[in-house]
Amino acid sequence: MDSVLIGCTPTSRPLPDYARKALGSLLTGCGDPHSLPADHLPTRAARAILGVLVRLGTGQPAEVIEHELAGLVDVAELQSELAACMTDFCMSDSAFKATLASLDRERRSARLKSLALALAAKLDGGEPPESAAQAIADMAEVSRTRVADDVEAIGDNVHELFMSSDATCVPLGLQALSRVKTAVGQMLVIGARPSRGKTAMLGTVALAAAAGGWRVLFLSLEMTAVQIRQRLLAGHGRINLNSILEPRGTELLPAIERLSALPVGIRDAVGGETLNIERLIAIVHGYRRKHPGKLVVMVDYLQLITSRAKFDRRHELVGHVCRELKALALRESVVVVAAAQLSRLAEQRGKEAKPIMSDLSDSSDIEKNADKILFIHRQRGESSTELIMEKDRFGEAFDADVTFNGPLCLFEDDPGTVREDWQ
Repeated sequence: MDSVLIGCTPTSRPLPDYARKALGSLLTGCGDPHSLPADHLPTRAARAILGVLVRLGTGQPAEVIEHELAGLVDVAELQSELAACMTDFCMSDSAFKATLASLDRERRSARLKSLALALAAKLDGGEPPESAAQAIADMAEVSRTRVADDVEAIGDNVHELFMSSDATCVPLGLQALSRVKTAVGQMLVIGARPSRGKTAMLGTVALAAAAGGWRVLFLSLEMTAVQIRQRLLAGHGRINLNSILEPRGTELLPAIERLSALPVGIRDAVGGETLNIERLIAIVHGYRRKHPGKLVVMVDYLQLITSRAKFDRRHELVGHVCRELKALALRESVVVVAAAQLSRLAEQRGKEAKPIMSDLSDSSDIEKNADKILFIHRQRGESSTELIMEKDRFGEAFDADVTFNGPLCLFEDDPGTVREDWQ
């Protein structure tokens, strides 16, 4: 994949977003080249690249493309198009099909605008309305949504039903949560009152996912990257956090080396940068492009995210952020695990009252958009914790007892519980 970018300069005539994404997907081996019409690609070089992929198959390296088109397409233009296509691509066949549908809608929209301008010119030129009848008919035909093209038959990709397994679900690090199957495209929200262990639960999931073959991107809006590393080091190395905060000599180096080998990336909001939802999406997209494969995105925490868009009410902003995070999970084929603060009004029901979905602070859109909602119910200063799976679109609600290990910044199964071998 990297070879495509070697020696390439930014194109001065980039392909439209969906066309570039579709062709880039074919270059990386995703999708069917026969399903992308050549006339959907606006440049000669792009159409030539598609021709090679139709003839030789998807996933061809840049060297093969350039060799096949030597003398037929200007080298600089070809390299420019290759570089442009590789800035964005799909990670699954279903995402590729969705991109083709979006490209088709984009083209029909452009055609409709063209016909509308032509019709306006006719009428402004004094032509009688009757002469515009054909233009009006053409507009009606183009604007008619071709619903059938966007609908999958029940037998399409039916083999995927037999290929799913626990390997496609994020390990959560607790046998108590083993029944929770969280796969790509889904969003899990972890809710708790302040200082009840939201970040520790994210760390528990992050370490389990990294050990289970997933890459982890930890986006922290509350703590610095250093603080997140310290907590992950405590859990992964099973070292008391106080010993990490006040290290002596080189005793931590072996644990640090082991932690450094995990596929975990951390991004914080220090330095005055505001990590709004638009910036977060760009970070995930760039990280996804650089590191293909299974990815879980940890967000700490949801209500701290802002947006460039302006909203009159707080709940509208939080709802917008939540919808964008769910869309991100679907669009990038990742798992999003987001911590969420509970409203302090929940305490009016009593300190022993269990959290409920209406306790989620600032917006009911959180409970609408989340695929799963997990509450942490723990009294301050106590280790005994009740996990409440309040919502699961793909499973059943349940409660489970676990233990909060504060010094290690982890949640653990109660003694006597058979644990999965996730470490």
